[in-house]
Amino acid sequence: MKKLLQLDPFPDAVICINDYTAFGAIRALKETNLKLPEEVGIITFDNFPLAPYMTPSLTSIDIDTFMLGKRAGEIIMERIKGNKIHKQESISPGIILRDSTAREKIKG
Repeated sequence: MKKLLQLDPFPDAVICINDYTAFGAIRALKETNLKLPEEVGIITFDNFPLAPYMTPSLTSIDIDTFMLGKRAGEIIMERIKGNKIHKQESISPGIILRDSTAREKIKG
């Protein structure tokens, strides 16, 4: 985050790899008096159960980790049975919009 804080111009939003990283990013932004989300937005992967209760609540890219684990287990079982699987699958994430990216709402 220290390198991002030195950028000129500063980015409109920061995408964090997980909610714990987002917590640190929010703290760093508050220490520099940047207003969240008025001056910069935060988006995170995870959708940690506390994300809606943060201040501001965190916009999250929500990956269905249950489905991801289920499919991985099924593929592993097929491989154990001797079936060769050369397949690529994708599981589409969802986005949960919350206050950490509410800039347009604030502007009106």
